[in-house]
Amino acid sequence: MLDGRYRLIDPLGEGGFGVVWKAFDEHLRRHVAVKVLTRTEQPGHEKAEVRFWQEAITAGGLSHPHIVTVHEFGRTQHNGSRQDFLVMELLGGRSLSQILTAGPLPTQQALRWARQICAALQAAHTAGVIHRDIKPQNVMVDESTDTLKVVDFGIAKSAAFSLNLTMTGEVIGTVNYTAPERAGNGPVDARSDLYSLGCVLYELLTGNPPFTDPDAAPLIVLYRHLHQPPPAPRATHPDLPEEADRLVLDLLAKDPGRRPADAAAVCTRLAALASQVERPLTVLTSGAPGADPQAILLHRLQEAVHIGEKGRADTARNLLRGVVSDHVRTLGQENPQTLEARLQLAHFTSEAGGYEQARDQAAKLMARCSLALGPEHPLTLRARIQHAESTDDALRPDLARDLFPPLIADCTAVLGSDAAETLEARVHYADALHSTGAHAEARDLGAILISHCARVLGAGHPLTLSARMQHAISTDGAGEEGRARELLSSLVTDCAAARGRDARITLEIHTAASICDIAVDPSGALDTVGLLLSDCLRVLGPVAPFTLFARLGQAVAIAALAGGQEGVTRLTALAADCAAAHGPDSALSLVVRKLTADLHGSFGYSAQARDLLKPLAADCVRVLGPDASFTAEVQASLKEWTQAAPRRGLLDWLKGL
Repeated sequence: MLDGRYRLIDPLGEGGFGVVWKAFDEHLRRHVAVKVLTRTEQPGHEKAEVRFWQEAITAGGLSHPHIVTVHEFGRTQHNGSRQDFLVMELLGGRSLSQILTAGPLPTQQALRWARQICAALQAAHTAGVIHRDIKPQNVMVDESTDTLKVVDFGIAKSAAFSLNLTMTGEVIGTVNYTAPERAGNGPVDARSDLYSLGCVLYELLTGNPPFTDPDAAPLIVLYRHLHQPPPAPRATHPDLPEEADRLVLDLLAKDPGRRPADAAAVCTRLAALASQVERPLTVLTSGAPGADPQAILLHRLQEAVHIGEKGRADTARNLLRGVVSDHVRTLGQENPQTLEARLQLAHFTSEAGGYEQARDQAAKLMARCSLALGPEHPLTLRARIQHAESTDDALRPDLARDLFPPLIADCTAVLGSDAAETLEARVHYADALHSTGAHAEARDLGAILISHCARVLGAGHPLTLSARMQHAISTDGAGEEGRARELLSSLVTDCAAARGRDARITLEIHTAASICDIAVDPSGALDTVGLLLSDCLRVLGPVAPFTLFARLGQAVAIAALAGGQEGVTRLTALAADCAAAHGPDSALSLVVRKLTADLHGSFGYSAQARDLLKPLAADCVRVLGPDASFTAEVQASLKEWTQAAPRRGLLDWLKGL
């Protein structure tokens, strides 16, 4: 029993001057970790004692989810000798170094874990603490919650201490992760930790630190840190995004002045990079999977996501149904990889037009994630984002509008205002505002989000482009049709240049722009939408939502040029195809049915419009509820085409699109 309170159970690890024990706190009735300083006559023990107390005071002053919590430190008599001890939270899981013995991590996981280490460094640096020994051995991973914690502040440098515990020429820490200025006795500041973080990120992505050589003496490794440029990570891992190379090499700059300014800047870049591979938050890894069942399942998950990202959301959704079933059977319901697979299924179900199913899947998933991982876990927050997005797409923007504000607040508190998840939630909130008629508010919020997304993620990032599309559409809704067309026209050009002509987002934006152009130039819009429809059929498939919207635009353009009957015939066929592919009660089917009825009315076929709208109104009440905004829109159209007053013409109807 140590200090009459801590019952030492099992040793967890041992270093040159201390032993870490699993212990039980008899006062508070909880398990803890107790680090006990070993007293010896070895040279350097006096400094070890000072460092031990410095670690206690330094780490004890930090409070952060990704830094080990220090409960108490003290000195007592134990077995006839003086003992210094440090009491910390007992961490489960394995060290990052143990995990890396199996090789590099999937890119998604590497970036997510690097963000957690960086967040810990940001908190420490803000408190004036430089860790000086960031390495995989000093990062503990709880794989059940996907949470990392930085440990061992034994050689940390704190603004609270003026005592220098190193001699000239002495390098403390681990040479594989040592910044050049520490090896060369230059001034050390927070950017030295960033260099070490770069070494760790390099190892997460490639499997080895940048200057690894098991046969090289430590001085040779230090020389390479000082004088040799590191090989680019993509030389080992060619599937990495180019920005991953740039970030790692910036962190590993020899001159501290050429590294990122601070940990906050690195966190922002990691968030931006993660969003490229995490939305969906999965990355293809090179090479075939091994015999491990979890690795095989991960490979199948990544392959399905890759297909979906190429535009075939329907194929990805069908593949993911089997992937999820196999994950549940092999790994269990609460395994983080199983939950990730379920999130990807909900995402691609929504992308394929199954908004109602995606909403239900996401609702069940966020409850499961909250129980298994906690309400503030990033996967729980992402499930909530998917649920709110799908609720909006499922013709309930009134409900989504209420879901987004608390979700945005939670994302900001947990992940930060610059996190891709936070920005995504804000962009979709603006869309929900627009869908509920708050066009000016949505337009103004969109303008702010364009600047924010471009600063954090870059001008060509899909979320930045989505924010621009949302801003343009809400600008149109606010009555600025000419300005909206200008915004969409420039956006189509920029999106094709940044993402490619066949990118899903390019096709979406081009479809929206083409429909807006029909009222001004139906002939030109017909030519454009014809080419666009061919691209959508080739890339997305015949029943993808935006393929159907392109067909809608083509039918409307034909109606504007050739008269109503041809357009009505095409829309009627489209409604039948939509119901066959997605179900008669799907949001897509309900929308197309309303547009078909309204087009009948705009060309003078009021009786036919009424005949189409009456059963549609009943279906909307049954499927969406009597209080849904779309139900109200259908009932308003039914009332309009029932009245004897003059009907809307085609141009007025087009503006309503």
